[in-house]
Amino acid sequence: METTEGEAAADTKRGALRGLSVVVLVVLLLAAVAAAWGTRQVVRDQEHRLLRERTSELNVTLQTATGAVQSQLANAGTASRLTNGSQEAFAEATKGDVATTPSLLTEALLAPSPDNRDGFVVEAAVGSTLKAGDIVTGERADTMRTAMAAQGKLAASRVLVTEGAKSLGLALGPPLAPPGHVLFRETKVAPAGQSRTASSQPFSELNVVLYASSKPEASQAILSTAHLKVPLKGDVVSQPFKLGVSPWLLSVSAQKPLVGTLAFRTPWLVLLSGILGALLMAYLLEVVLRRRDYALALVDERTTALRSSLAALESAQEQLVRSERLAAVGQLASAVGHELRNPLGVISNSLYLIRTATADNGDDRMQRHLGTAEREVAAATLIISDLLEFARAREPIVASVDVAPLVDEALEVAPPPEGITVSRQVDGNTPAVAADRDQLRQVLLNLITNGYDAMSQGGVLTVATSSTNGTVSIKVSDQGDGMSEETRSHVFEPFFTTKARGVGLGLAVTQRIVGAHGGNIAVDSRPGAGATFTVSLPVYAGANGSASE
Repeated sequence: METTEGEAAADTKRGALRGLSVVVLVVLLLAAVAAAWGTRQVVRDQEHRLLRERTSELNVTLQTATGAVQSQLANAGTASRLTNGSQEAFAEATKGDVATTPSLLTEALLAPSPDNRDGFVVEAAVGSTLKAGDIVTGERADTMRTAMAAQGKLAASRVLVTEGAKSLGLALGPPLAPPGHVLFRETKVAPAGQSRTASSQPFSELNVVLYASSKPEASQAILSTAHLKVPLKGDVVSQPFKLGVSPWLLSVSAQKPLVGTLAFRTPWLVLLSGILGALLMAYLLEVVLRRRDYALALVDERTTALRSSLAALESAQEQLVRSERLAAVGQLASAVGHELRNPLGVISNSLYLIRTATADNGDDRMQRHLGTAEREVAAATLIISDLLEFARAREPIVASVDVAPLVDEALEVAPPPEGITVSRQVDGNTPAVAADRDQLRQVLLNLITNGYDAMSQGGVLTVATSSTNGTVSIKVSDQGDGMSEETRSHVFEPFFTTKARGVGLGLAVTQRIVGAHGGNIAVDSRPGAGATFTVSLPVYAGANGSASE
């Protein structure tokens, strides 16, 4: 099945998207990305807001828990004041703390050392780290001095490292401690990441790190949930945590989205939906555009076919009308030619007899009139010959014809008028052509006499021959006024002529003869540049008289 032009036009565009489809696809994809990004920002803002709220709640909870430690130290201080610093009373008051707090290393009552102005002497103590009479210096002593100046507020040390073990010191001074004394408690610090929270407990969805400093220093992490790398990464909320007069830092992140898994995945769902929607819209638009293009191509194809059919129909109709007209003209020309040839013959004979009879009377005027009459009779005879030749349309009898002698014969039969010279450029080696000699002679005579007629002011008529690729070309060029494009387009039509005399059948007969020989005749002419007629004929192939293919 043959492919129509509309289908071919559609196929050429089938491999690539159209510009409008690409633009729509890009715009919708950008809109999908923007919507997903905006949704992601909303979800992140909501997540961060919930994380801040949970961090604040955890901060309050831890403040409450550390308040209990201050209450325990205050109870031990009260017992010491009532018993004037009795070691037994202090041990009795703090034994509950040791029993309920497994991480407690020591709890002690201390006073500034009279022998060491930077140290504190232990007056009463429980636990394994300090005992009565010990002198405490260094960072522990600094924490105790801070507590004595804090007016009853708790003071905390930085993380203490003793023989590779980490601990934390808490101190409480007057008025909750006895005057001139300080209460001190030291507890073990679990390694970072070892504190575990059951999933059923509050804040189990959070990653929590509490630093014994105002900055997130890994060495100062005293509380953190399991499997954490300190400091925390990602979306982290950090809030100051005030333990008495000591500035600590609470850092919190979420183990899983607080807004919910569905809300957290919403931006990706929005992006995926946008991409699918963009692809679907681009596909539908592409289908519509391709159907439109196919319909337009089909309309163009059918319009072109209709125009071709109309042109062919008009050409066929014109050819039919022309054929009928030429047939009628041919019949009329044949009848008129036969009817006029005999009277013209009689007139020609009569003129001959008159000229013969009056040849000796010396009347020049009569001789001129007789010459004029003979020329007019000859012109009329030529017109009759053209009419009869046009009407007969005899098929050529093809044989081998040498071009050079035939050109010479035609130039002898039609010698140049006065003021015109002939330039003969005939190649003696020009191969013979397959032609009817009489008809080809008539073609040359028609072209040569037309060239003479075109040069009313004189000039050079050039007759040249050449051969190439099995074809012989005969060119007849004049130096006349040339032809306009309009004249050139009608020059081979029957009865078309620009001459004052004649019926315009010479070139029409010439074209028909050349065409009957399987040849071609063309004209090249411009106004003021003369005209060149080129006759192309096939070379004679052999004794059978056929033309070379």
